[in-house]
Amino acid sequence: EFETIVFTNLAPDHIGGHEHPTFEHYRDCKRSLFFEYKAKNMVYNADDEACEYMINPALSLYPVSSYGNGSFNASDIEPYKENGVLGISFKMRTSRSAYNVKTRSPGAFSAYNAMIAMVCAKLCGVNFSSSAKKLADISVIGRFECVDIFKDRIFVIDYAHNGFSLRAVLEALKKYPHNRLICLFGSVGGRTEGRRAELGKVAAELCDFSIITSDNP
Repeated sequence: EFETIVFTNLAPDHIGGHEHPTFEHYRDCKRSLFFEYKAKNMVYNADDEACEYMINPALSLYPVSSYGNGSFNASDIEPYKENGVLGISFKMRTSRSAYNVKTRSPGAFSAYNAMIAMVCAKLCGVNFSSSAKKLADISVIGRFECVDIFKDRIFVIDYAHNGFSLRAVLEALKKYPHNRLICLFGSVGGRTEGRRAELGKVAAELCDFSIITSDNP
């Protein structure tokens, strides 16, 4: 049983081989979380096309949005570079107030993730001011992790493992001033064969140079 459940997005992933036979099967398995586990609260991305299919109206609902569709909305999303870290700042608005938020991760998707985290924390008793202050200093290992080694370049480590997530990361990076964008990536394991073509396509489209590796070594 879960007290609070979250829907961030739905993308065509985890399909084929050792995972789900079809996209519809994957989608409906994900949907079961929101209907079959006796949750009380649901926090969700109101801008995702699949959200209506995923929403359980029997729960207490908390939509977040960048387009004014939610109870919690992001505006004034701006990229920043500070002490070797790439991130965004934005204003989270509720029906009563607004909060200035900074995250050590770039892209509009980071605003959604930050707002969802803040709403979940609020449901656990943490006020928005406290969570906004904490987010400014939090980094997640392996999730848009900036490694500041040289003054003239930045290395970013991320778990982007399919075309959808790699595109989100690379498009976010391209919004920062840069001379060249290099992408080093791999795709190993029996369940990842269907992802390889889309990873290559996205990297070829958005990067200046790509390096394909056997990954784990």
